[in-house]
Amino acid sequence: MLSGGGLRGCFQVGALQYLMQVKKIIPDIVCGISTGSLQALGVAQGTDLEKFWTENIRKKSDVYSSMLNIGTGLLLFGIYAVLFALCAGILYLVIPTCISCIIAAPASVLLFVLIFILVIFPNIKSINRFSGLKKILDKYFNKDALKKSGVDLYVGTVDLISSVLTYHPKDRISVDDILASCTIPVFFPPVKQKELRSVDGGVRDIAPMRIAVKKGATDIYLIICDLLKPYPTLSEPKNLLDVLNRTLAIMSHEIVINDIEAAVKKNELADKSRYRKINLYVIDPDMEFVEMFEDILGVNPAHIARGIAIGKKQAEAALKQGPMTKRRIEDILKMISPTGE
Repeated sequence: MLSGGGLRGCFQVGALQYLMQVKKIIPDIVCGISTGSLQALGVAQGTDLEKFWTENIRKKSDVYSSMLNIGTGLLLFGIYAVLFALCAGILYLVIPTCISCIIAAPASVLLFVLIFILVIFPNIKSINRFSGLKKILDKYFNKDALKKSGVDLYVGTVDLISSVLTYHPKDRISVDDILASCTIPVFFPPVKQKELRSVDGGVRDIAPMRIAVKKGATDIYLIICDLLKPYPTLSEPKNLLDVLNRTLAIMSHEIVINDIEAAVKKNELADKSRYRKINLYVIDPDMEFVEMFEDILGVNPAHIARGIAIGKKQAEAALKQGPMTKRRIEDILKMISPTGE
């Protein structure tokens, strides 16, 4: 089971390599959310994930581009130039001197700000767009390989209109489903799919274990892209995006902890109820990895290569530690217990 985490997904590549190549653990079901959907697709269709990452993701533009690019800047400048010309022309009719141009400058700036706030800004749906990832997926997506695969694949997306979480199975999955699963709201625009506006399934399900549980899994390997134990922010949030990033990280951590806690509690009831016992192995990165990928959308080939190596190391450590226990989850819960209680 593969969680989200932006470019931190390279960690999952190393963890999967250790599980599948070293320990020969071949999954019956693989489920991915957000960046985890890329790794889930790779496992199901037999893609060399290390090659996928190291050869295709070398710079930011390989994956995405900012909406505030040169073209957007020229468009905004063009709008301002038109407003200035209109203001200057109207004022010249009243004051037929060069003073009209001097007055037109602040007047056009004010109009531009008003138009931006009232017209342009309300229609902006994201900060970035997936200019490169779509091309990479079109190249690697292999419908025939998925049909022949013995691994069941599920990729999670959420429709912003209905708020419904959908898991797309391998026989009905598309490139747009994978792209939508990778779409972090605000940072990337929703993917239009007929009447749907689909985004990252992590909006509702950060740790995608429910499909595996429903399908009768007894051993679940959950590979997350952030530390299981809470940690302070590495640097003070400097702007709106930093605040948003940190807020989403805290909220996501809370959901993951709650999901793991629920699984552990069900194991306690396994002998006395209809629940079956599940061995839940949680593989999470170390602090070195988190520091490298403080910006989850930052692309650095050296960091990606190191992230894959850390994934292998952490997977080995997680298997030696064994399945998640009540004591371990309680220790983590104590760290995030509200103060003042």
